[in-house]
Amino acid sequence: MTAMPSKGSQLQYYDDRWSQSFSKGLNQLELKRLICILQMIDKIPIRDEMKILDLGCGRGWLSAILSHVGATTGIELSSEAVSQARKKYTFVEFREGDLFKVLTEKDTYDIVVSQEVIEHIEDQSGFVNLAADSVKMGGHFIFTTPNAWTQAHRTQEEHEKFGLQPIEKWIDRKGIKELLSLRFQVLEIRSIIDGFGSVGIFRIVNSCKLRKVLKGMGLHELFSRCLLRFDFGLHLVVLAKRER
Repeated sequence: MTAMPSKGSQLQYYDDRWSQSFSKGLNQLELKRLICILQMIDKIPIRDEMKILDLGCGRGWLSAILSHVGATTGIELSSEAVSQARKKYTFVEFREGDLFKVLTEKDTYDIVVSQEVIEHIEDQSGFVNLAADSVKMGGHFIFTTPNAWTQAHRTQEEHEKFGLQPIEKWIDRKGIKELLSLRFQVLEIRSIIDGFGSVGIFRIVNSCKLRKVLKGMGLHELFSRCLLRFDFGLHLVVLAKRER
């Protein structure tokens, strides 16, 4: 059994990661996830003076965008990322440190958002409870995470190309429902961004020849929607409402 990396080694990894990439713009996957997160927020009634929490905010760009919906707080393990985010996004409150130690508010936020974080947390149940405790009763939790089923159909080379992080605990739709069931009502889970995976059935549905034929027939977009409907997407995006 592989030992979990220490908090110190994780901190060093993320300090190095964000120091090297902070000035970069959004990549295509980040942009697509952002659009999906905003679509989920659009399903929530927006009121004046809403409070939003961004758990594991990384470079802080999502926190900055969310701040146009409500007063936003971003929490990130990496002091390097927080230092630079504070300089760039002066209108957002950023905190640095371990989420489980830094976040102490109860029943405070209207929306908790987390992008690509839960899969890098060892105690995923604790993470869900942390989000549930911090959001108001009836408030919403929105997060994205890699789809474990799709990840299982990618080669090690494909994973390493994207860069594996110290902890990788991918979850599928069923696992998400189980994690959320004690505290949240799951309102929607969507599979997003097809075209990834090259093992087993994914080798067939992502075949360049098949995609070319479908485009020629005008069926490519319909095919993509069907794939996402059956969880062939790279990520899952979740909208849940606290009920306990």
